[in-house]
Amino acid sequence: RLRKWERKEGTSSEDGMVTMRRAVVALALLLSLYCSQADDPKPKKAKEEAKKLGPVSSAKSILFGPGLNPRIVTPARYIYIQAVDNAGTNFTSSPPGDTIFSIDARMKRPGADEWHQVKAEVHNLGDGCFQVFYIFHIQPEKLIMVIRGPDGGLVGGQRVIFEWPEFEACYCPTKNEEDFAEQYNCKAEEMQLEADLAKFPVITKDLVTRAKEALLDKNSCFVHYVIKNNRVHGKAYGIYQGFKKYIDEILVSLARRVRIPDVEFVFNLGDWPQANLTAEGLPVLSWCGSNDTDDIIVPTYKATLSTVFGKDLENVNEVDARCYQQGGWKSKINKLFWRGRDSNAVRSHFVDEIASQNKKYIDADISKNHFNYYPTEQDRANDKRLQAGKKVERVRFEEYWRFKYLLNIDGTVAAYRLPALLAGDSLVLRQESKWYEHFYAELEPFVHYVPVKEDLSDVMKQLHWARNHDKRSQSITRNARQFARARLGPDQIYCYYFRALQRYNQNMDYEPEIPPGYEEEKQQLPECKCSKKKKRDKSKKKKKKKGEVAANA
Repeated sequence: RLRKWERKEGTSSEDGMVTMRRAVVALALLLSLYCSQADDPKPKKAKEEAKKLGPVSSAKSILFGPGLNPRIVTPARYIYIQAVDNAGTNFTSSPPGDTIFSIDARMKRPGADEWHQVKAEVHNLGDGCFQVFYIFHIQPEKLIMVIRGPDGGLVGGQRVIFEWPEFEACYCPTKNEEDFAEQYNCKAEEMQLEADLAKFPVITKDLVTRAKEALLDKNSCFVHYVIKNNRVHGKAYGIYQGFKKYIDEILVSLARRVRIPDVEFVFNLGDWPQANLTAEGLPVLSWCGSNDTDDIIVPTYKATLSTVFGKDLENVNEVDARCYQQGGWKSKINKLFWRGRDSNAVRSHFVDEIASQNKKYIDADISKNHFNYYPTEQDRANDKRLQAGKKVERVRFEEYWRFKYLLNIDGTVAAYRLPALLAGDSLVLRQESKWYEHFYAELEPFVHYVPVKEDLSDVMKQLHWARNHDKRSQSITRNARQFARARLGPDQIYCYYFRALQRYNQNMDYEPEIPPGYEEEKQQLPECKCSKKKKRDKSKKKKKKKGEVAANA
C-alpha cells in the first residue's frame, strides 16, 4: 500500500514512512478512546468485547460532561454517564435492559420552602454511555439532582448540588477572558480560526470600512457590528435580513457569559463566502468558507439555532440522544440514505443516475422545499421536477438513523447538516468539496467519515468498502460521534465565537467607536444572583456532606 501511495503521490519512501508513522500514532490514540472524553475521569481499561460484563454498578459508573459545572451556562445542559460493571470495566455497548438510569431533579425557588420538579431526562446512547438532559428557566436558590443506577444506588456514589446556578438569561459576564475559557474548556487555539486570521495580521479601521463598501457594491446582505463595553450594536444592509436575528441572538447570549473585547466587524448573512481571493483580501465573518475565499469562519446559524437554542431539529445533542431509539447498528437498514433539495447539479445527478441504478443499495430522492415554499407561483410552475411529480415529501430527521449509511452532499454551499449527521450512530460518507464549516479542518477521512469524490463517481466503491468492513465502519461512526460530543456541543459553540472575537480584537490596531444611528441589541436583564468568580472566602464555605458534590456556583 505504501509503494502504491508513493507512485501515486510521487513522494519518497522516507516521506511516506513519516506519514505512515504519524497515521499509526493517530490510530493508536483513537483506539484508546472510550466513551469518556479525554479530560474526564480516567476509566479503567476495557476488557475484550467477547468477555461477558457483569451487572452495572451505580457506584463505579462515571459522571462527566459540561452539565456538571454550574459555571457553564447553556440554555439546556448535558451530563454523561459512562456505565461501568462491578469489576470496573466500561460498557462499550448498551447494557442489557431498557432505561437503567434515572434522574430526580428538583429546585427551590428563592425565598420559598417548597421544592419543584426540574425537567430532566435520561437517554441511552447505545455505546455504553447515557445522556442526562436538564433545563430550568429561572434561577433557583438550590438545585439537587439524584441520578440512580439499576441497583438503586447513586451514580458515582454522589448527589449533584448547585447553589444559585445562573440560567441562560442571567447577565453575569466573566470579566477575565481566560477565566471564561477555563470554565468552558475552550481550546487555546482553534485550527480553522488561526488559519483564517493569519491572512489579516493587522486589521485597521480602513480595512473594515473597505470590507463594508465592497459588500455594498456587491448588493450583499450583511450586518456591520460594533461591540463596545460588552454592548452589541449593529446596522443591517441588503434586502434579506431574516438571518440577522440568529447572529444577534448568539452575540447577545455570549455577552451574558463573558465580557467581549471591543470589536468592529462585518458579518455576511448569505451562504456564499464574500472575501474573494482574486480580489483584495478583506476581513468578513461568514458561516461558510471555501478554498478560493478569505472569509473568517464561525459556527453556522444552523448550529446556534438548533444545538445552542434548541429551535431546530438538527440539534447535535438531540440526535445523539435519540438516534439509538431506531435500534442501533445491527438493526439498521443496510443501505445508503439521502434526502435533500435539488440545490446543485451533483445532487440531481446522484438521484437520477447513480441511485436510480442501484436501488438495492441506495435510498435517495429529491425532496420538496421546506413548507413547499416558493418565492412566487411562477417559480413553482417553473420547477419541472415538481410538476413531473418527482419530488417526494420530506422525511423526519429521526428517520435517517434507520439506515446504516448516510451521504453528505453539498447544497448551495456546504451542507449545514453535517454536525448532526456526525452525532448519530450511522456511518457518514462525505463528499469532497471546496466548501467548509468551522470544524472541517479537524475531521480526518476513515477516522470520522468515509470520503467520496466531489462528482460522487466512486460512491458505490466506497459504499461497498463500508459494507465489507463492518467493524471498521462502526469504529469510524463511534469516532465521529465522540467528536460531535466533544467539539460541536453548545458550550463549544460559545467557545468558538468567543475565541473568534477575542483573536479578531488582538489583530485590531484601533479602538472602535459606535457610529450614529446604530441600534443596540438590548439584554433582558432578569433579576439574578451572579456567581463570585474569584477570591471566594474559604472560611465561609459550607462543609460538604459525605456523598455530595457541592457545586457552589
